Amino acid sequence: MLLEGTVNLIVVSPLLEVAGFLDPPFRIRSPYGIFLELEDPDEPVRGFIDALVVQEQLWILLVESKRTSVPVPAALPQLLAYMLTTPQRDKPAFGMATNGDEFVFLKLVTGEAPQYDVSRTFSMLPRRHELGEVLRIMKRLGQVILT
Repeated sequence: MLLEGTVNLIVVSPLLEVAGFLDPPFRIRSPYGIFLELEDPDEPVRGFIDALVVQEQLWILLVESKRTSVPVPAALPQLLAYMLTTPQRDKPAFGMATNGDEFVFLKLVTGEAPQYDVSRTFSMLPRRHELGEVLRIMKRLGQVILT
């Protein structure tokens, strides 16, 4: 079993580097603290985004990692809550959740009624090994923002 910090170190960091997110015009903020007040002001959500890729003030990609023993779907509510704090309400927010073995991408469109979509699960299991596809998606997100 790999802990969350180890997943960030040996899986997420190399992906961010190869995808080009460690080079200008992008910057990494990690960890990045957020505060979200839901309908109940007595129950605010506070947390830390594991890795936040930004270009100037635009949030490009939020990353939430979990230890390998935690199923990736368990990270989606937390990631979605973090994505709701994006300062750019007029642009979609993108997120990636991983436990080091599996990856899921989220897209959130905010507005009066926020809507989100979830990708299928991409696996690193030997038979399906889809790390290349995960990297292609990450690179594409960076390219879309720059065009």
